[in-house]
Amino acid sequence: MFPPTDDDDDDEVFSVASDIGSEGGLGRGAKAGHKQPVEQPSPAPAVVQGGDDDFFQVSHVASIEVKKVAAKPPTSVLHRNHSQPHRTDSSSGGSFPSAGSHEEEEEDEKMSSEVETPDSEIDDDSIDNSLAEERNIIIDKSPYEADFDAEKGEKVFDEMKDVLLEDERGGPKPKAVELFGKTNASCLIRVHSLIEKSGMVWGQEWVNGNFRGNMIGKIPVDLLLLCLVPNRFVKADPILLSKLCRGTDLHNIVNMAIDEWGLERDYKLVRATTKNYSFTSKGRDCFKCAIFVARLYCCCKHSGVSTPSDRLMTKAKGCLSIMENHLPKPKSAKHKKATTKASEPISPPVSVPAAKDSASEKPQSGNKKRCRPQRSCKSPEQTLSTVPLTAKSSKKRRDDNDLDDDVKVVPVQSTASRSRRPIKTRSSSGADPSTRTMQQLISRFEEQYEEMGQRYHEMGNILEQMKEAAASSRERTEEEIRADLLEEVQRNILKSLPKK
Repeated sequence: MFPPTDDDDDDEVFSVASDIGSEGGLGRGAKAGHKQPVEQPSPAPAVVQGGDDDFFQVSHVASIEVKKVAAKPPTSVLHRNHSQPHRTDSSSGGSFPSAGSHEEEEEDEKMSSEVETPDSEIDDDSIDNSLAEERNIIIDKSPYEADFDAEKGEKVFDEMKDVLLEDERGGPKPKAVELFGKTNASCLIRVHSLIEKSGMVWGQEWVNGNFRGNMIGKIPVDLLLLCLVPNRFVKADPILLSKLCRGTDLHNIVNMAIDEWGLERDYKLVRATTKNYSFTSKGRDCFKCAIFVARLYCCCKHSGVSTPSDRLMTKAKGCLSIMENHLPKPKSAKHKKATTKASEPISPPVSVPAAKDSASEKPQSGNKKRCRPQRSCKSPEQTLSTVPLTAKSSKKRRDDNDLDDDVKVVPVQSTASRSRRPIKTRSSSGADPSTRTMQQLISRFEEQYEEMGQRYHEMGNILEQMKEAAASSRERTEEEIRADLLEEVQRNILKSLPKK
């Protein structure tokens, strides 16, 4: 039994438990005239008390809650219990606290909820959620990582992935037929299935419509990008990603996205790229960023979405910023060679003589080197006024320019003997060195021309002789073969005749 004393610690603890306890009733051992527990609403588990041997029936979790509350009760509850005296029930001699008014019950519920859910825990959860949300928007490395996928949870990508799946009957879904048409939808669904089964990131033959030996047909690159599996980009080799970008002309798709979204002023280096990307560093991450921007543009284009959401636009800008920071500057060392080559002036063409005798230019043993006179380019007028190179015209020129009459003309002999005899000319005081050089070249050309004519004639005679010799040997060979065949036939006939 509980005596009605105010200074007892047990009474104080019991008053706290009765204030925060749940609905109760008569216990299993309760008798008439005994004290009954007061019903107090509380989110804690039910506490049952009654009978001569007072006891509590609580669950494991409830016992923990009761101990927690009993160990450190709220100061407001203790103050209220000490200030208000206990009321004595008329039917019994014991003193118990009354049920109280409805307002007191509401206050108890508020205080208990404050004890169970402190403000610090709520603030921590909100901070964690905000950090996770911020991590899902900001791309600091690449959009495809082991612990982060920029496409995950985005409506545009989720809808496109669902469209490329087969329905229950194994055919395209109505949404896919609406977007791409019946034939194209069937092809895309089959391509998506084959790429998933292949386990590959990219294949060079996919652009030509060859998927694992199945010739499905050539598919546009913007639709082929949507059929790729994004989680395979995480550990893909940068060389393979570069081939993917080159095979799909990814720079054109990224440039179209930049133009349509109005970002050409913010990302000038990315927009100025007219061929496959060449990054200075972080190639794998930059290629992933380019693939994400291209896939986002293709998804929005084929889904009928003019502009992506703010979240997706923030991710796309993050990817473009990463690409912009790792593209070479226009005047960097990487482009120095091309810039220097483009800035060099083109030299004018230099006239080359028609024929040169290399053997005659070599200095003979024991003789000093002869200085070659400089060649000067003739003007077009002088070139047009020249007389055709014939034997008569060249002879006339030699006579007009007072050439030496005793010049020895090289007879038609071998090239070695001709090369040993240098051409001698008389140097006149009024003659131009360039004119003398041109006359020498003309005379050499005529000599070589005549020699080549004779050589061709000789070669023709030799060829005729070879033909005649080949024909005669062929005739003799045929006659010998016929004679051998006749002899063999005769022998066979004689052997086949019966012996007498």
